[in-house]
Amino acid sequence: SGLMLNMGSVEKFDDVKALVSYWGLHPEFKESGDSKKDIGMSKQGRAVARELLFDAVFASLPDDNYIRERYDYYVEEQGKNGMCAIGIMMHKLARIIYGMLRNGTEYNPKVDKENRRSNKSTDSKDNIS
Repeated sequence: SGLMLNMGSVEKFDDVKALVSYWGLHPEFKESGDSKKDIGMSKQGRAVARELLFDAVFASLPDDNYIRERYDYYVEEQGKNGMCAIGIMMHKLARIIYGMLRNGTEYNPKVDKENRRSNKSTDSKDNIS
């Protein structure tokens, strides 16, 4: 309900990227002068929404097998540190929430797995062309 208060109606967002940007979860290049470029979370949006997403991800790690599986993938296979992986999972949770609200469905990790699978097949077809 806190996230709903921090977004209003889902209809005001054309797509999930608009919601993610509104909450300040989108990636951003960070550089200063001649220093090395780095990519991090923007944090320009709603701080309360980011806090709620952080808490939701952190609380779901012990109990939600799907969230834990994706978190472990980023830490163990992609070499991300724990906080970076939590940020990635906050972004994923925002996308899941957007899809649930847009489609009027309950949380179902199988839906996200199918979406990832179909996006991979679309990406591989695009690379062939």
